[in-house]
Amino acid sequence: MKKFFALMVSIAIICALGITAMAAPVSVGYTTVFLGDLFVNVPESATTVAQAGFWAIDGGLQSLSVSNGKITFTSAGWGSFGSFSDPTVGRGQDGWCYYLENGGDDVAILASGFNGEDGKGFKLINEASYVLVDLQGNVDEKVGVWASNFSQGAIELPSGFKGWVYIPFDQYEINDESGSGAKFDNANQGVAAASFAISSATNVTFGGEFYAYSGEMNSTADVSVLAYAAVALTGLGALVVAKKR
Repeated sequence: MKKFFALMVSIAIICALGITAMAAPVSVGYTTVFLGDLFVNVPESATTVAQAGFWAIDGGLQSLSVSNGKITFTSAGWGSFGSFSDPTVGRGQDGWCYYLENGGDDVAILASGFNGEDGKGFKLINEASYVLVDLQGNVDEKVGVWASNFSQGAIELPSGFKGWVYIPFDQYEINDESGSGAKFDNANQGVAAASFAISSATNVTFGGEFYAYSGEMNSTADVSVLAYAAVALTGLGALVVAKKR
């Protein structure tokens, strides 16, 4: 009976680890604030951007698939995931982060943008600084590229990557024809809506949960939850061995 109980607890811990890894950013020292989940009302049956309830430049015809609260695109395109219920939550934060996967064989080129509380759009600058943190806690500080088909900066997502991208707000400029290069006033504004712009990708997945963050980054991620789980599983294994003896 104890052996069965130990097995069940082990499975529960593993499942909890999976949920934790997907439900919140891997910590790199920042303090995070939850902005919202923009996919919470997307039906699993949706096969196009329009069916998912999003806006897109092609009228929402771009194909997608939905699974476990994540959305996968298999072609280039751009549009908006929609608005956060309370944009003031992100005021005074240093940047934002969200979950990404690249299931394709090549590097994915993804532009990034949002609308502020005043309705103005902001796009990523050329050679923007950003950080990738995978689910194992590996930290990779990167410099972005130029997405000529969208006339804005973009991040590069390596093939096989699963994890979080952290982008500072000072890496965004106003997206209009003025050419002023005005930066987002993150001290007095929050993010009102999130956009997507897939410049080049064959299989890229977005998570619906978005966070704002502030503070200083550590050189390595905090994966203590994994260490605690390993200790717990070791203890349970010892319990099973002791019972067998």
